[in-house]
Formats: sequence, C-alpha cells, structure tokens
Amino acid sequence: MEKPVFFKNYIEEAVYTDEEVNSYLNEFTVRYITNINDDRRVVDIEFEGQDMDLYINDSNLEGEYPNFFIDTYDEGTYGRYTIKNLLVRPNLDLAYTDFKGVELSKANIIFDNGDSLNADLGRMIYYEKPNYYEDRFIEHGASGSSSDDTGYSNVNIKEDLVVEKLDSRLLDNVKDNLEITIGDRDYKSIKGTQLKKGDSYSMNYREKFIHDPIEKYNTYKVSLNLYFQDKDGGFHDESIGSIWYQPFEFNLLDIIKYLRARGELKW
Repeated sequence: MEKPVFFKNYIEEAVYTDEEVNSYLNEFTVRYITNINDDRRVVDIEFEGQDMDLYINDSNLEGEYPNFFIDTYDEGTYGRYTIKNLLVRPNLDLAYTDFKGVELSKANIIFDNGDSLNADLGRMIYYEKPNYYEDRFIEHGASGSSSDDTGYSNVNIKEDLVVEKLDSRLLDNVKDNLEITIGDRDYKSIKGTQLKKGDSYSMNYREKFIHDPIEKYNTYKVSLNLYFQDKDGGFHDESIGSIWYQPFEFNLLDIIKYLRARGELKW
C-alpha cells in the first residue's frame, strides 16, 4: 500500500452535562491497516473544525487534564499487512464548559517521523443529555444480542403515546445494513402507532454489516430514539435502545477484499 488505510467509526454517545462525567465512557478505538514494515506511530490527530489536542500516554493525564488521551497498540499481522489501534479518549467535560455537542469526522493524522495524511474516520458524535434519569414515558427492560447478527431491546410504556418516528443521528449511515422493527412493524411505517400504558414492546433488529466488504470492518454504535406525542399533545423523544457492531476477527483474504473495495490496491 502507498499509505495507511483507516477503518471508520460511526458512534454516538451521550454526555451527561449536569453530572461528573467519566471520560473513560467517551473513548473510542481508531483502527488502521498499514504495511508490515511501517514502524511509524501516530502522535497526533487534528480533527477538522475542532481545536483539540491528543496526547500519547497515561502520564499526560496527570495534573491538568488534556482534551485527548491516545494510546497505540498493535492488533495483529496478516500477510504483508498489520492492523494498529489508536485508543482515543475525548475529555469532553473538561474541554467544553458549555457543552452543546460535537462531531468528529475528518482528520489530519500526524506520525512520529513528521509524515501526515488526511483521513475520513467516520462520525463520532457526542451529544448533550441532562442526566441518566430523564426518561419519563418509557421504561427499559431486558436487551441482548446473539451470534446470528440479531438483537432486541424490550420497553414498557408508562403513559398512552402516539408514535411519530424512530430515528438516530446515524440512521442515514446505517439504514441499508439494518432491519429494525417495533413490535411487528417496520420502523419506517410506525408513524401513528398507538402505544398503551402498561403495554410492553420489543425493538428487534438484524445487522447486515458482516456481508459488506467495507462495512464489516467499521465500528458502529447507533442510539435509537423514539419520537412521540403524549396524551396532552406534547412532543418528546426517548431512547429505545442501542445497536452495537464491532469487528473482532480479521483475515488476510477479507483485508485484501476491503482494500480493493476502497481502491487502495493496484493489483
């Protein structure tokens, strides 16, 4: 390869601005493929439109905390390629005293030998949420996922509601690789559905990322919100569950397919 190739993250995380925020909850991993003889290390990431620093090791977290902490470790070697991980922790509660949300996407990657390259890292969205206990109309029950790429979240309805839509900040990025139903209805056709107080419903989904040569190596955390009217006509939205997907297995053949699909291989 002529240059490292970065996998993408599509994640959204709530930042609870009226409580002490644990920055460990906001960390994400950036993975990239490079040639096996590439011994450079990433020392900084400059996100487009964001005035944030990155730091390379734990010692930088002592004293006055930085906006970012970064650690680097190798994940594995596959033929002539190696995959490296960057653990990035945005310290958003300290970086933004009047936090209203931030999105990290395109970035300038800087290496220890002075080289740099521009990369699209996906969409890392951090949004404001007042506290852990703001939900008033929906009570969460059991949730889970299985190895057949399906999952569910159960909810209990505390007041009569009329559904407007199911949505996410990332839905446009993932809708082609997700099947989502509320009860027995596809999420795209739930407008006007009446949810009765005391009833229970299940949000079910099937992921299809694994079948796409590019999408299978991205990471996703999609927070789904239900938008609805209460019995007095007021409009609200509350979380109804999250969908997680992260690649855990890599092999040389799929890496070659990925690089070819990205147009990064000349053979």
